[in-house]
Amino acid sequence: MNLDRLRTDLAGLADEVEYKDLRDRAVRTSRRIARIRLALVAAGTVAVIGITSAGFALHRDDRALPEIATTRTLPPAGATSAVYIANLEGFGNMAVWDGGGVRTLHFRDHPVGRYGGDDLRESLTVSPDGTYLSWISAAGLHLSRLGDNDMVVLNRQDGDFRISGGCFGPEWASDSTRLLAATSQPTRNAVETGWFAADGGAFTPLVDEKLRGACDVHLNGDWAAYTTSPRLGIFDTYVRNLRTGETRMVPDLSANRLDFEISSVSPDGSRITARLIDNDDERNAVPPRTLEANHVIDTRTGETLPFGIETGRLGAHQLFFTPAGDLVARFTEGDRSWLTLVAPDGRLISRADEPAEVRDWVLLRLVTP
Repeated sequence: MNLDRLRTDLAGLADEVEYKDLRDRAVRTSRRIARIRLALVAAGTVAVIGITSAGFALHRDDRALPEIATTRTLPPAGATSAVYIANLEGFGNMAVWDGGGVRTLHFRDHPVGRYGGDDLRESLTVSPDGTYLSWISAAGLHLSRLGDNDMVVLNRQDGDFRISGGCFGPEWASDSTRLLAATSQPTRNAVETGWFAADGGAFTPLVDEKLRGACDVHLNGDWAAYTTSPRLGIFDTYVRNLRTGETRMVPDLSANRLDFEISSVSPDGSRITARLIDNDDERNAVPPRTLEANHVIDTRTGETLPFGIETGRLGAHQLFFTPAGDLVARFTEGDRSWLTLVAPDGRLISRADEPAEVRDWVLLRLVTP
């Protein structure tokens, strides 16, 4: 054996593997472990909740951040604004695109990437009305008004229950008044899911037993889409009406593919949007909590549905449903990107070219009345 040649080959291989590849693979693995663990345990303890005001900044970055030039383009008709983040790694700008153009939001005191051992990309979200930014860290469930550096942290005060972000959440109710989040009690290996009020932080345990041990929960009106793990390595996806209890499993979603990630559910439970992953390259190409989706799935048949508009061979890279049931589809081609709003019957409501300044950014929320 030629040892010099072996050393050279190993060194070359090490150069090809980037840190972010290893990191994202590790985060995805821990995420799947968390999904399995939370799917296997549940508890029914009624809790007393308190709010802890956060008078501290998790991180501060005083470096000058560039302003975004104002643009005259408007969001799609039927939407009041769109909220973006520059990236989901490190500390970056956020922006709101509305009738006044694109406004930069500097969250120097807010973590919008990694902080310590927490990967905040798992949980960063914007309320449906565009008012609040929320995320989960080891400190608890954070709430801040969009564009305001003041924030509060919601936590349970009974026993040793604490906010758990390894599986899902927070998920906003369609009226933006409360959030669904999971809490865990490591000493009893217990999981309890419930609603946190955005105003005041009161906690209401979720009575629905089906969602207590669920993962990847997405809400829209009365309907929830979620994943369970009946046995190790097997994941089933369901949609459930939280008001009536109607439940059905989405057939064949995980068949013959490596992984999948749900991004939203329609308010009538008939469709979900998801990113279907067929190989490791696709699985590790984006952050672990991806906001990308490339398929609309019929929850009764498991079949991929057309968007309802002619797209040619061009595929959307972000898809999600609004509280009204309209489908938001984001497309990029060359140096252009645009948003379309499609009605449930497939009718094109509107289309608008995105400002060039946010073309490569991640869309967190399209705010609709």
